[in-house]
Amino acid sequence: MNCESCKDVAENGKAKVEESFAMKLLKETQKTSKRWFVAWIITFIAFLALISGIIYFVMTSEIEVKTVEVTQAGEGINTYIGHDGDVNYEPKN
Repeated sequence: MNCESCKDVAENGKAKVEESFAMKLLKETQKTSKRWFVAWIITFIAFLALISGIIYFVMTSEIEVKTVEVTQAGEGINTYIGHDGDVNYEPKN
């Protein structure tokens, strides 16, 4: 076998491998994987933007929390301090 025919056999083998179903499947899988990775990155960036927006909104808005203190006497009379600061007495029914 001369060197010229060895090159032909190698080239034919390489061409068969390039055209094989497995290689086509690998190339298609590579494209699909790249698309899914890009989609995942875009989704992750959108998620970070959403969380950042929520944190910004909460930190810059003027949210007030009003507490109501409730106590109850032994006779069933409820005493609580309302939003205006007055002490209210209401009997429990």
